Amino acid sequence: MTVGFLGRLIPVAIMLVLVVALFLITTFIELWYKKVKQVDLSRTKRKIKLTSITLLLCIIFLALVAVLSGLFYQ
Repeated sequence: MTVGFLGRLIPVAIMLVLVVALFLITTFIELWYKKVKQVDLSRTKRKIKLTSITLLLCIIFLALVAVLSGLFYQ
C-alpha cells in the first residue's frame, strides 16, 4: 500500500510540533528554576541541574519520536 504526500507530511508535522513544545517546556522550566532557586544554589550547580533536566526531556522526546515513527511506518 502506497503512502500519499499527506501521509508522509502528518508525522513530520507532529514531530515539528513536538520539537517546538519541547523547546517551550525547557525554556519555561529554565526560567522557573532560575526564579525559584536563584538564592540557594551557585551558578555551577544550577547549570548542571538545568542540563540534566534538558537531557531528560530530550530522552523522553526521542522515545516519543521512536514510538510515533513505529506507529506511522509499520
